[in-house]
Amino acid sequence: MDSTREISALLQLIDDPDQEVFDAVSQKIVDYGKPIIANLEHLWENSPDSHTQERIETLIHRLHYRDLTEDFHQWNVAGHHDLVVGALLASKFMYPDLAFAPVRHEIEKVRRNIWLELNNYLTPLEQINIFTSILYSYYGLKGNEINYKEPNEFMLNKLLEAKRGNQIGNGILYLLLLRNARYPRKGC
Repeated sequence: MDSTREISALLQLIDDPDQEVFDAVSQKIVDYGKPIIANLEHLWENSPDSHTQERIETLIHRLHYRDLTEDFHQWNVAGHHDLVVGALLASKFMYPDLAFAPVRHEIEKVRRNIWLELNNYLTPLEQINIFTSILYSYYGLKGNEINYKEPNEFMLNKLLEAKRGNQIGNGILYLLLLRNARYPRKGC
C-alpha cells in the first residue's frame, strides 16, 4: 500500500519544473523497474502537457534501455552466444515489447523447408543452390542497399515480416539458416 502512495506521489512530481526534483523523481521511478511502465503510459495518455509527455517518454525509454542492457549482459554471461538471441536483442532496442517466439517460429519454418530439400548426396554447390533458391525464390527474400536511416532493414523481426532487408540483416538470417539447415535441432 505504501508503494502505491509513493508511486502516485512520484508520478505527480514528474511535471515539476525544477530539474533537480525531476532528476531525483526519475531515478526513483527507474528504480521501480518495468512494472511501473503501465502507470507511466496511463499518465502519458491523461497528460495534456507536451513537456510532461516528453518526460514520461524519456522515462519509459530509460526503463526499456535498462532492461535491454541487463538482457545483453545475461546473454554475454551465458557463455554460448546464440546468434538468434543476439539479433533479437538488437531488434528489441527498437521494439521493446518484441516477443521472441514468433520470430523463432518463422526462422524454423524457413529452416525446415531448406532442410527437407537437402540430402547427403548433393555437392556443396548444389546444396548452396537449393538453399538460395528456397530463401530468395520460394520464400521471396529481397535485398536492399544499406541505408542507415532505415533501421528496420537491420532488424531480424522486420526482415522476416517484410521479407526485405539490407546485406547485414539478410546476412544474419543467412548465417542462422546455414548453421541450422544441415543439422536440424529443436527451436533454432
